[in-house]
Amino acid sequence: MIRVATLLALLVALASPVHAAWLRANSPAFIGYSRASERDLRAQIANLHEFDRLLRTLTGLDPQGGAPLPVYFVQGRDLAGLGVPGRDIAGFYTSGPGLTAAFVATDRSRSGFDNGVTTAIFHEYTHYFMYHATRATYPAWYIEGFAEYLSTAQFGPGWAEYGGFDKNRAYGLIAATWLPMATVMTARVDDLKTSEQVGQFYAQSWLTVHYLSRDTVRRQQLQTYLAALGRGTPPATAFPAAFGMGYVAFGEKLSAYLRGHERTRSRLTGLAPLADPVRSVAALPVAANDLLLPAARLAMLDHKPAKLSAEAAAARARLLANVRRASDAATGDNFADAVRAEAEIKLGDRAAGLARVDALLARDPADAQALFVR
Repeated sequence: MIRVATLLALLVALASPVHAAWLRANSPAFIGYSRASERDLRAQIANLHEFDRLLRTLTGLDPQGGAPLPVYFVQGRDLAGLGVPGRDIAGFYTSGPGLTAAFVATDRSRSGFDNGVTTAIFHEYTHYFMYHATRATYPAWYIEGFAEYLSTAQFGPGWAEYGGFDKNRAYGLIAATWLPMATVMTARVDDLKTSEQVGQFYAQSWLTVHYLSRDTVRRQQLQTYLAALGRGTPPATAFPAAFGMGYVAFGEKLSAYLRGHERTRSRLTGLAPLADPVRSVAALPVAANDLLLPAARLAMLDHKPAKLSAEAAAARARLLANVRRASDAATGDNFADAVRAEAEIKLGDRAAGLARVDALLARDPADAQALFVR
């Protein structure tokens, strides 16, 4: 009978879904969350610190006073629950009152060079760095193109290399129909109607930054153009004044550049080794297995807007149901209670949410998450 009971218990355990525990790594500039191994998480954080040094070296900028950036290493299936559906999305950066963080789908990240995961992380961190290092306003093509330009950075003992061509972007430029350069120079990403247009926008923005960054004269033209935009000059006026040609002629220059042989990379040498930046790695409480990503999604949400599509309303209802179910299984856990309180306040029973967060603060007045929610 004992053997039978043991076997039944084992079968039940095997039939239940297995969730790897979330790990949290802390470093001076990053907080990493991952369900992979500690070794993998440490390597990713160390790589980010190498990239941070490269950004500071190339731009001469030094962001001060910012909190460490949370970076979530997730799976592609997680992105829909984070509000970013689409099979072509490898990662995203978000910044708002509730959460500033980068998310990277480690199973989707494109592999233009050695490590597609690293490419996606570098792209998202470039956004964070630039947003915090300067108050300048840049056009969308430069924001995305600059992040793409640096995303293929590679590092080795004493060296860093950047400016390499991404194979997937190059293929799109060769095989797909280009957007008009007037569109690329003036559009926002949200203006584009299809995923194909978005991909083409990224590819042409990347090529534009690469072309303008590889030559002293072109770099100066770029700075002149961005400065003019910063003064409020309309793009249609600033562009020919800076580059001496219109959008169509500029597109022809880019096409010739793509077919040519001047697609070089840059290498910095003599770099001193960086000390291990990771200060600590710890497993998060069990409640985080089911609530860490819903908590991040909640933090990105405002209260219910005046107009809400049926699809968005259904997504919010699913989020609330998932949080209720997971928090009910973790009663008394501070993290679970704080997430449940925020979910109720934003999506469900506001009075119940306030009561829950007040009860949490009564037993732990210093709980930072509960104080923020309240």
